[in-house]
Amino acid sequence: MRKLILALCLAGLAASPAFSETAPKQSQGNEMEAGKCSDILDLFVAADPGGAKDKKGLAAAQDRTYAFLMWVHGYLSGRDGIDFAKRPLNQAGITQVVNDIYKVCSVDEKRSFLEAVKDIR
Repeated sequence: MRKLILALCLAGLAASPAFSETAPKQSQGNEMEAGKCSDILDLFVAADPGGAKDKKGLAAAQDRTYAFLMWVHGYLSGRDGIDFAKRPLNQAGITQVVNDIYKVCSVDEKRSFLEAVKDIR
């Protein structure tokens, strides 16, 4: 179910010209290094089901993206208080988180994600 929700959330963003076809940067431990906004945008591209990818690689990218989005949702809920009317934990809420990340990161892809996430309101 979570992969379906993620796929639906990312489907509209994948067509954006800001997304490239590069793979996300990974550490030797096969974990995403989400230091910069460009890393996050690359992660979204890797999780897009529209690209020609092997199923195992796509599933792994979607799992990493899902975990990342849950972290962001939790961070925002901790920072702003839990408000399910403003930031529901469902497809609409996760779609909003993806859109919010895209808005703050597409302005300056070299920016640290931990700085950019502070601009999400």
